[in-house]
Amino acid sequence: MPAQSPDQPKRPYLRPAERRRQLLDSAAAVVRRDGLAGLTMVAVTAEAGVSRRLVYNHFPDLPTLVRSYVVDRLGSFMQASTAPVTDSPTDPVRIAQENLARFREVAPEDRALLRALLSGTASKELIPLQTLVEQAVVDRWRRMHPTAPEDPLVRPRTLLVAQLGLRSEEHTSELQSLRHLVCRLQLEKK
Repeated sequence: MPAQSPDQPKRPYLRPAERRRQLLDSAAAVVRRDGLAGLTMVAVTAEAGVSRRLVYNHFPDLPTLVRSYVVDRLGSFMQASTAPVTDSPTDPVRIAQENLARFREVAPEDRALLRALLSGTASKELIPLQTLVEQAVVDRWRRMHPTAPEDPLVRPRTLLVAQLGLRSEEHTSELQSLRHLVCRLQLEKK
């Protein structure tokens, strides 16, 4: 390793967990700036101000970095999705409304990531995570709605509600129409 020049500040020592956190935060900054397609080992290296070797010590390849980033960003969402449901409404329309509201609460920078995972447009490296996220969302819906386990359309309905909830607010009138359609679909099922 070459000696540092006197005008270059020394990189502070961080414990492995702290360094990993720094690298994941740098990955988040890259994704905010350049999108998920811009997430590369070199971009994280530059953002974090560390060597490539250090990044590779924590993430042996790009698919591992991408998966780690997705898991890190969606960790709290997944915990909430798998948490026990309490005081759930029994009305299908209220269930759809509560799920819409839940998706609206997702941080704006994570909405595009969730949309990609729930729409099936994620890269092949993320298919296992896509399956995990989809299943958590559908399972939560099933726990909220007692007749959902027998409903063959629960998966498409749930994923439609998720996509609606993750849309940006700029399409408000379009969203309102789609939300009414979802509610009608729920009522027709009764």
